[in-house]
Amino acid sequence: MEQFDNNQLEPQKPQYTTVILILSIVSVICCCVGGLGIIPATIALVLAIKSNKKYNANREAYTSNGAVIAGLVISIVGILLNLYFIVECIVMLNMIGWDSLNNPESLIEKLEEIQRQQQK
Repeated sequence: MEQFDNNQLEPQKPQYTTVILILSIVSVICCCVGGLGIIPATIALVLAIKSNKKYNANREAYTSNGAVIAGLVISIVGILLNLYFIVECIVMLNMIGWDSLNNPESLIEKLEEIQRQQQK
């Protein structure tokens, strides 16, 4: 029977790697769903920063940190895409107006007016 030395544990992948990647990818996919993708992107960003700090504190205990860095980058892209979508929605609502959203005829008139302005 082999003796196992507790001092020489095999390196493990950094904590939350799979969760970080899944949440960051979901955030990019959900960027056009009312900006709701900002929630998983923020969670992924926080987890990636936390995991990266643990990795940097004890590099020998973990395998490569590449997947965490990839999740970090994707989550930042997800946050930026979601923020862009939210700002775009605010600008459109400002151009159209809240009252037009409840009245279909008024909405069509506003959209046609905006289209005419853009054609000039």
